[in-house]
Amino acid sequence: MPTQSQRTAGYAFTLVELLVVLAIIAILAALLLPGLSRAKSAGQSAACKSNLRQLGIGLSLYASDAQKFPVWMAGTSFWDDKLLPSVSNNRDVFTCPANQQ
Repeated sequence: MPTQSQRTAGYAFTLVELLVVLAIIAILAALLLPGLSRAKSAGQSAACKSNLRQLGIGLSLYASDAQKFPVWMAGTSFWDDKLLPSVSNNRDVFTCPANQQ
């Protein structure tokens, strides 16, 4: 009859097996990370394009309502303040998520 230590020895991982599993996980992670980076970049690009489209629509709405384009003159408000009501008072459309300063 086998002893207690002989019974449990068959169920344990060896150091080599553990290192092989860790190496496989590291290789898979190395293959996956560039794809995630490209996906993040594509998402930020789509958000920038959406913001530009929304600004264009807001500018078109302002120009049709005011019969002129917003201009900046010293001492008056900036053009983006004039467009703000046309873009649902959302200042986030004036920034791009990919622009990390």
